[in-house]
Amino acid sequence: IAKPLAAAEAARAEAEALRLSTLTLTKNLSMDIVLDTLMASLVDVVPYEAASVILTEDDCLYVARTSAKTVQMLEGQRNTFLERVRVARKSVFVLDTAEEKDWEDAGVLQGVRSWICVPLIASTERPSSERVLGLLSVGHTRPGAFTAEHFRVAESLAISAAVAIQNA
Repeated sequence: IAKPLAAAEAARAEAEALRLSTLTLTKNLSMDIVLDTLMASLVDVVPYEAASVILTEDDCLYVARTSAKTVQMLEGQRNTFLERVRVARKSVFVLDTAEEKDWEDAGVLQGVRSWICVPLIASTERPSSERVLGLLSVGHTRPGAFTAEHFRVAESLAISAAVAIQNA
C-alpha cells in the first residue's frame, strides 16, 4: 500500500507545482517577471544546475534569461543541438552528453553532462502558423541527473511558459 500511496502523493505534489507555476506565469505579463518566474518554478520540479530560456528572433537565438539572469546573443555561435530542437520542434533528452556524437560543450551548454531541451511553441488555431518562440534548456553537470519524469514535467511547464511569453 505504501508504494502506490507514495506515487500518488508525488503525482499530487507535481500537479500542484505545475498548477502554481501556471497561475504565476500567467498572472503578470512583464517579460522579465515571466522569465524569472519560469526559472524559479522550473527548479521546483526539475533540479537543475543551469537553465536558460533561449528566445528566437528571426533565425537568431539569444539567451533571454539564465539561472544567473544574463542576456547574451548567440549569433555566430550556432549550436547544432539547439538548432535541431528549434527546427524539428521536438524536445530532446540527453542522459549523458559525453556519449553524444557532435556534442558542443560551449556557450550555455558548457559543462553540461545531462540535458533537457524543450521548444517553446506558441499554439494557434492553425497548426501551420505555430512558431517556436524559443527553447527551454535545462542542464546538470552530472550525467543521468534527469529522469523521464523530469523530462515530462519540463515539457508540461513549457506549454504554460510559451503562452506567458507569447502574451508578454
